[in-house]
Formats: sequence, structure tokens, C-alpha cells
Amino acid sequence: MWTIHSVGDSAFLEQVLIAVSMITGTGDFTQMASVGLLIGVLIVFFQSIMNGAKEIQIGTILVAWIFYASSHP
Repeated sequence: MWTIHSVGDSAFLEQVLIAVSMITGTGDFTQMASVGLLIGVLIVFFQSIMNGAKEIQIGTILVAWIFYASSHP
């Protein structure tokens, strides 16, 4: 059993989780977490490109990796 703490609209979080589960299609939480990591890294790279590609926020990628790594048993 996983506990998800949300700050904000729970209906929006529900829709996001449903969309991610539809992308993975297997119901496997680890695969869903890996898709979340990939999306997070792509967003960081896109933000870097939009800011003139001067820097990449490695800290944000590290946080995404920690969340991903903590989802593995």
C-alpha cells in the first residue's frame, strides 16, 4: 500500500495518476515511476532550452531520481 500526500487539488492528482497508468498500461508501480522519472527529466531539459540552454538544473533531476529509486523494493 502506497500513501500519497498531496498539496493541492486531489481530483487533479487523481486524473494525473490515471493518465500515467494509461501510459504504462501494466499496472506496475515501478514502471509508472520510471515513466514519471522520464517525464521529469524531459521537463527539466525543456525548461533549460527555453531559458537559453545556459544551465541544466541537476538538483531537480537528482530529486526525481531519488523519488524513482525509493519506489524500488
